[in-house]
Amino acid sequence: MAFSFLPKEDQYFSLFSEMSTKLKEGAAVLVEMMQSSDENYDAMSKKLKHIEHECDELSHRITTKLNRSFITPFDREDIYTLSMALLCLHLSHGVSSLFQSLGLKNKYYGRHIDRFAKAAALIIFLGNCSIPVAILFKFVN
Repeated sequence: MAFSFLPKEDQYFSLFSEMSTKLKEGAAVLVEMMQSSDENYDAMSKKLKHIEHECDELSHRITTKLNRSFITPFDREDIYTLSMALLCLHLSHGVSSLFQSLGLKNKYYGRHIDRFAKAAALIIFLGNCSIPVAILFKFVN
């Protein structure tokens, strides 16, 4: 390994990989939860909540690392945008699960609730991504 005056952060890729693994794991638990009987609902709900907390912690670690890094593997704005995209995927599931937990998601409204959850996550994603765009185009200082 060559000497470098400027430190390079390679841990981002492992954090993104870990986040995507957790998202896949959460999706699998959600599918299993929807297909199983009501008896397993509480246990699976706790497992899903645990995965959600792990994703929140990973998102926090990515943001903290981004704030402390001098040189990143790619632009800070891109890392922020990717982190927000992963977080909003997680949020989409959370909004959908909220209606499921309240007992409002059924075969008639399920599709509409899922669409609403995706739309809400997309709006939040676009809002959060407008921050670096505004800075890039010097709308704000």
